[in-house]
Amino acid sequence: MTFRSVLLGLLGAVVINAFTYASYAVLHVTNPVAHHLPVGVYGSLIIFILVINPLLYLVWKRLALSGPEIAVALALILISCAAPGSSLMRSFTTSLVMPFQVNRTSPGWGARPIGKPMLERLPKYMLVDVTPQNENDVLGKFMQGSQAKDEDVFHFITHQIPWGAWKTTLCFWLPGVFFFWIATLGISLIVHRQWSDHEQLPYPIATFASAIIPEGKEIIPELFKNRLFWIGTIAVLLIHLINYANQWNPKLIPIPVDVNWMSLAKLVPTYMRGGGWVTFIPHFLFVIIAFAYFVPADVSLALGIGPMLWFYFNGLLQGYGISMGAGYSNDPAPTNFMMFGSYFAMLLTLLYTGRQFYAAVFRRAIGLNTEEHVPSECMWGGRVFLVAATALVIYLSTVGKLDWQLAIMFVGLCFLILVVMTRVVVETGLFFIQANFLPTAVILGIFGPLALGPQSMLLLVLYLCLFMIDPKETLMPYVLNALKVLDMRKVNTGRVVSLGGLALVIAVAVALPATLYFQYNKGVNSGDAWSATMVPAMPFDTVVKMEDGLKSKGQLELATSLDVPASHGWAHFTHMAPNLKVLPWFVLGLGLVLLFTLGRLRFPKWPVHPVMFLFWTTFPALWIFPSFLVGWMVRTLITRFGGGTAYRMLRPLMFGLAAGEILGAVIPLFFGWIYYLHFHEFPKAYNALGNLSG
Repeated sequence: MTFRSVLLGLLGAVVINAFTYASYAVLHVTNPVAHHLPVGVYGSLIIFILVINPLLYLVWKRLALSGPEIAVALALILISCAAPGSSLMRSFTTSLVMPFQVNRTSPGWGARPIGKPMLERLPKYMLVDVTPQNENDVLGKFMQGSQAKDEDVFHFITHQIPWGAWKTTLCFWLPGVFFFWIATLGISLIVHRQWSDHEQLPYPIATFASAIIPEGKEIIPELFKNRLFWIGTIAVLLIHLINYANQWNPKLIPIPVDVNWMSLAKLVPTYMRGGGWVTFIPHFLFVIIAFAYFVPADVSLALGIGPMLWFYFNGLLQGYGISMGAGYSNDPAPTNFMMFGSYFAMLLTLLYTGRQFYAAVFRRAIGLNTEEHVPSECMWGGRVFLVAATALVIYLSTVGKLDWQLAIMFVGLCFLILVVMTRVVVETGLFFIQANFLPTAVILGIFGPLALGPQSMLLLVLYLCLFMIDPKETLMPYVLNALKVLDMRKVNTGRVVSLGGLALVIAVAVALPATLYFQYNKGVNSGDAWSATMVPAMPFDTVVKMEDGLKSKGQLELATSLDVPASHGWAHFTHMAPNLKVLPWFVLGLGLVLLFTLGRLRFPKWPVHPVMFLFWTTFPALWIFPSFLVGWMVRTLITRFGGGTAYRMLRPLMFGLAAGEILGAVIPLFFGWIYYLHFHEFPKAYNALGNLSG
């Protein structure tokens, strides 16, 4: 690790955080950090290694970066990707100011049967300070944009953004965000060593990144010298460039990467009733096909057939009048509790398989001796996690006004989701993933609305919206893939992760003013209704619905009286009324994962991985499963008829497919920015990853 590699990584963090929001919200081009395969990062990495680094070598050999230096820079940039997108900034600022706008059109927020109007139930420091005197500057310009033609960006940031109204609420929220992230960095160091060294997981995304990074002091990686790699890269890249050119000139004939078999849908009415329509209009992703090639066959098969099984199962249930409900909702429903059961079972499995290592790590973390060797980075990771997670719970239960018992449950459920999601990413290469259940729905299902109470629910959903409403771009998978790349280049991971904390500080310091700049300059991204209105309204709409339900049962006054400050939090437990209707679905999800895990451990030829039940009901499954199925078929045919030799020989071709698709996404991104800056017109939008490019 050298000074210039760290400097390059931090500069890269500045760039990615400065331009991400404007890319997808203003120019509407490819999102540079979309999901856990940020094409803006990996595409830039390919271009740097292919073009820029060789030019630096030609100018002066010492200017060129070595493989380990590139790995360090990549790791810091990846860690910083947690700030600008869905993990934080996509809905962070809107959640703090847009409730005032939604309040104008939501009469139910003000006229409550018991208690204050909705916005008055929160301490003032939890939302932006909007008053009649500053309403136009703080809220009006946020929605509509500023009419001032100020070409000096820095001047606009310092004078046009009403920092005075934002200062107090940012001082409240940002410490909690950093506690959450620091705890994530700590636990990442622990689980990575278990998964990478002890369990030998494939890490497909990191394997791809490592393959395009040169070894040692080489300038050109061996992969770039392979003809099959370039065949795959150029073929896929040409498809996307032709399709992108078609956006500018419709006379050009595009090359389809999807098919339409809807005429066959009428043959399977039960399957269609369960949501299987997407099966008949699949969009194929070359990068997913490539990653499926690098994982065990039972994994790619599980991800390929799981959603199809769900469509049929769901269709059967609907035929009998059984609705599974929405998984991504704050209401306890069969879907979200089945997914919670699956995630909980997977966490138990992970804890059991790594029990000796994890026990040794935390014994060392609290100063106890252990016979098993524990790397110092894991020991410090354990200490950081314990301290930061404890600080987060204290933060939520003191200045956050939440009962400490609920704070512990909320933080625990958040890390359950993060750990299991990250496990899926590093074991399967599934870079677009959602859990399909929310911690708040689980807590409400466990306690019931009477015992939980409206105020506690309001705070819980608000914290969810600010910390982890959409973990499809969250910190932990970025960190794990960064750590694996560092391992492959024999770089000290502990030192880089400690610098990762600095990268996160820089990321927020850049992404926050950049996001507010474009929002106050151009207006909030009204095209993204999810972040502009749905997420900001979610805490209050949830409580309105909850109170209306309690009132209809005559329980609202009792629920309000039980919903007391943190010192009396045990009242939640004394009046618990768990939702027993969703219990069988929790047991079903739990049992399926444990059954398939046991089968995989006991029978060497067990065909399907339990990861299927962590994926099959989710939104990403709709768009990804056809590509995983193709990848499974390609891998199976090659290994059956060509054996291990043919499998290894074709690996560069699969790397090329992934590289071509990533370049096919990042080149329109760069071209769009160049076009906008030169002509001051919005470019044509093109998303190489289709429905995964949001």
